[in-house]
Amino acid sequence: MSTTTARVTGEARRGDLVAVVITSHDYVIGQCATERTSVSLAVVTSVTRLGVAKTATRVDGGTLDLTRPDARRRVLVVPRESIDLDAVSAAYNARRYPSAPHSTMVPPFDSADEARTFLTPFRT
Repeated sequence: MSTTTARVTGEARRGDLVAVVITSHDYVIGQCATERTSVSLAVVTSVTRLGVAKTATRVDGGTLDLTRPDARRRVLVVPRESIDLDAVSAAYNARRYPSAPHSTMVPPFDSADEARTFLTPFRT
């Protein structure tokens, strides 16, 4: 694994699904730090010769540059042969924030376990 990329779990290939897990900490004066996790789904569009994902297109449309070092980010790979990507895309894009059901923004998952549970019915 290259030191200039995000931590990648598993070897990636173009077309694989990746779950991008970002963990951040919020600090408020006089209170304990709180940890937040968000998980977005994306499809790998470019990899290194070593199988490390370089770029990915989010399932809801945007592009992710995975080459920038970021200690808060982990990339979990789901091989394209083991999942129905079209069905995942449709179901993921149908998700909305409960407070804004008419919004076009797709909310991230709150944990890797929540994303794993969401993906379970789409495994082939």
